[in-house]
Order: sequence, then C-alpha cells, then structure tokens
Amino acid sequence: MGSNDMRIEIGPRFPLAPRDTLLLASDGLFDNMLQDEIIEIIRKGPVGPAVAELWKLARQRMDGTDKEKPSKPDDFSAILFRPNR
Repeated sequence: MGSNDMRIEIGPRFPLAPRDTLLLASDGLFDNMLQDEIIEIIRKGPVGPAVAELWKLARQRMDGTDKEKPSKPDDFSAILFRPNR
C-alpha cells in the first residue's frame, strides 16, 4: 500500500474551543450526505449518537432508494471528536 510519493503534512496547531467539533470521515459519508445535513447532526448533543445517526442516514442513502438525495455505495469510516471542557 502507498507509494514513495506519499507524504504527511503537518500544519500549525490551533486550539479547539469547548464546543468545537472535529469530524474526520471517508467519502462514504461525504458522497451520501450534504454538508448542511452533516453539520446539523453533529453540532448538537453527544458525539456517540451523532456518529450513529450519520452512519444510519449514510447507509440508507447508499441503498439509492431516494433519487433526490446523494447516493453512492461505499465504505464508511468516521471519527467525531469534541473536547471535554
């Protein structure tokens, strides 16, 4: 896996405020949900139920039953983090 051309870039550190939320996810999420939908789900409540809701909705979309919504079968990986302060 990988190649000699791959590299990791590390940028400057920046502090997270108490209610900031960091989402790291694969295209299995972003190809099946709109950005506004994702934000609405992760901006409130505990992170555990929010990730479960993201997975549930993305998985439903992957089935392609709603032609008005994004849909692309794919794998799904996500990490949702909010500091405890």
